[in-house]
Amino acid sequence: MFVRRLLWVGVLLVTVLACGHLGGDDTRDREFIDGLLQRRLFTLAEAYCAGELAAGSLGVKRRATLTAELVRTHAEAAVQLAPDQRADRWRLAHQVAADFLATHAGEDFAAVVQRQDAWVHMIRGQLARYESETAVAPERLRATAGEQLRRATVAFEQLEQQLEQRMVAANRQPGDRSGTMKSSQLRILHRDVQRQLAGCLLNRALCFAAGTPDRTSALTRATARFEELALLTDPVDWPSRIGQLECYRLAQRDEAFQRTWKKYLAEAPSAVAASLQLQLAHWHLAQDDFQAAWQLLEQHPATPAALAAEWDFVLLQALLAGWRGEGEGPAADAWAQRVTRHMQRIQANHGPFWLRRAEALLGRHIATSATVDQFALLIRAAEAFYRAGQIDAALDAYDRAQQAAVQTSSDEQAFQAALAAAAIVHQRKMHSAARQRFATLSLQFPNHPRAAEAHWLAVYNQAQQLKEGMAADGPEYAQLLAEHIRRWPQGDTAGKARWWLGQFHAAQRQWDKAMDAYQDIPSHDPRFADAVAAIARCYQGWLGQRADIDPVAQRRLALEGIRFFDQIHGSDKGTASAGASLAAVEAARLRLYGLGAEFAEAARQLRRALDQTQSPPPAWLPRARLYLVYALAAQGEQWEEAHQLLEQVEGVTAEDLHEFVDALARLLDQRRTAGRKEIAELQLKVLDIQSVRAARQEGGRSKSLAMARAAALAAADRREAAQKAYEELVERYADDGLLQEKYAQLLLHGRQQADWQAALLRWRQVQRHSPPGSPRWFRAKYSQALAHQRLGNTPQAIRIIQLTEVLHPQLGGPQMKTRFAELLQRCQQAPSADTSR
Repeated sequence: MFVRRLLWVGVLLVTVLACGHLGGDDTRDREFIDGLLQRRLFTLAEAYCAGELAAGSLGVKRRATLTAELVRTHAEAAVQLAPDQRADRWRLAHQVAADFLATHAGEDFAAVVQRQDAWVHMIRGQLARYESETAVAPERLRATAGEQLRRATVAFEQLEQQLEQRMVAANRQPGDRSGTMKSSQLRILHRDVQRQLAGCLLNRALCFAAGTPDRTSALTRATARFEELALLTDPVDWPSRIGQLECYRLAQRDEAFQRTWKKYLAEAPSAVAASLQLQLAHWHLAQDDFQAAWQLLEQHPATPAALAAEWDFVLLQALLAGWRGEGEGPAADAWAQRVTRHMQRIQANHGPFWLRRAEALLGRHIATSATVDQFALLIRAAEAFYRAGQIDAALDAYDRAQQAAVQTSSDEQAFQAALAAAAIVHQRKMHSAARQRFATLSLQFPNHPRAAEAHWLAVYNQAQQLKEGMAADGPEYAQLLAEHIRRWPQGDTAGKARWWLGQFHAAQRQWDKAMDAYQDIPSHDPRFADAVAAIARCYQGWLGQRADIDPVAQRRLALEGIRFFDQIHGSDKGTASAGASLAAVEAARLRLYGLGAEFAEAARQLRRALDQTQSPPPAWLPRARLYLVYALAAQGEQWEEAHQLLEQVEGVTAEDLHEFVDALARLLDQRRTAGRKEIAELQLKVLDIQSVRAARQEGGRSKSLAMARAAALAAADRREAAQKAYEELVERYADDGLLQEKYAQLLLHGRQQADWQAALLRWRQVQRHSPPGSPRWFRAKYSQALAHQRLGNTPQAIRIIQLTEVLHPQLGGPQMKTRFAELLQRCQQAPSADTSR
């Protein structure tokens, strides 16, 4: 057992200094767990410890031993994990110790768990120190190492004092005391704590730069402790002797190192000789004699298993030193090949911890050397830097690997290296840099099978910049999309690129460019039906822009859209596809709302589509029926069928219902007599559909829908309901001139004098709130005159007309002037007219 433990001394990180022989089951437990941990079976070791600890009849000695082993299991498992995955294991290690000490504080065997908890802090510190040695920016890791080692040092010093006090007490009361340690057990544990404390001091010294007072102080203290322990001969403390040699080497006490090393080698058993040879290899490297170190390590390939990982790591240091010493040329290439083979050996034979250390060491060598051009080594270094979170160093290594591959005309390797670097930047959401890297890569290797994928990621990152407001405008985004379509028109992402390009132009209200992009999406693309719907929205937006400024262009555009949608619908034979069905409805919509005249043709097209479509897209069926209702209403026929269809449109979108209500309102305004009441009834019916009722209550278009309902009630000759609706509206929206005008108009068209009198008052109010000479002001003057005429006060009506004409001879334009003239003529011909007053 002593020899097995000794062989771990060279690697404090995985030292199994449990507490020596305490006797009984604790030795058997440790040996069993040792076997599991050497094979990195951490889950099994944890399960064994937890299962044994669950037994209620354990003595305090075995419970302490199992607890210490469970702490060690968590710590060694953490060591093998990547840095960002260790936190939970460290937390569990300390928590296991804390739980035991909470119930056994002050007992002798609690010292076993205290020692193991302090050891975890030491391991954490040493691990951070190792990683800082190869880090590009080591400051944070050094701070972590220093803090953890400080905690370990304090804990070991306190435990050392406690054990000395207990040893004195045990000597005063010899004998086997239940639940306490024997003097020999306390002495073994005390020596182990002293050795661990010396190791802490040695590690703390290595956290400081060579030659600094802090390093010298810590190293001096560590040397003194190891020298004292190295004198022990019962048994010989070989771990401390190895520690003593390491202190001499680090303090550059070369004569003391050589003299002591020779003395110890002459006395050492064969199992210890390998550790001594390893110290000599370290010393040769410190003397910049890499040839001697390499030859020594190469001559002893059959190292003990427990020392093999560290042996190979030091051999890697020697190989890297040889490579660095040769500079460039064939000799340097030979050393690089040795390094490559040795890295493969470490990867095959040792665990993740040692592989990470080796890769980090290799990465550090590459990062500080501008001459390395070995692709495989550069890639390995880049991967190591990335796993360690050293992103800038990883990107630099990948870029150098790409350059090395380009120089050897290895396009595939160059592409993969550049792709890995771009992927790192992409993963870190550095969108500008990612876009640049992906775009450059795809254009440098346009024929690579993954070139389109790389370029698409450039597009994606540019889109993210726009989304997050990191780019001032979108021309470059549109150019990237257009370039993607041009270079890879048949690729898997071409359809998506056309879709995104259409969306971009539509958001910019560049309807023609948006439609060009959408129209390029082929019918077999899964987005084809969505593209048809998007094109329809583009026509709506474009027609909306031109509605008030260019009727000729509006009609020409509507005809263009009808031809486009008819072509899609006509090219589909048999049962209509989703895209063809949507096209039929959109063509009908343009005939109804865009041209406003082809009602019969729209009705035929909708009936044909309704008959042919077997599996309509969502919301398509109620929408098609809604448009057919409008086509029938516009023709002024088949009112019963229209009402039946309207009952089947539940589920249509609120947007389509709003559009339908507006279209019916315009149609209602155009009709003076025939069909007016029927159209109003249809409008009232659609306004009672649940989705419209909800919109009316929730806001948004609630006002316009309420106004449409009031107008429809009036047109349907439901005067009482209409008047009530308008009263509620004018009370809520008192500043709305159009609403006031509509209400005044309703009153003016009443059948009783009370209505006309109320209308007169309302029109006066409208006039006061309208700019003089505005169209509404003229309508208010005309309506006041008409109200007086209906009330029998024709002289007042005449005076209003004549005074208005004096002030405004044109009376608001030809149409309004004609109406004034006709009303004046009626007033003058009335029997009660008397213009003398």
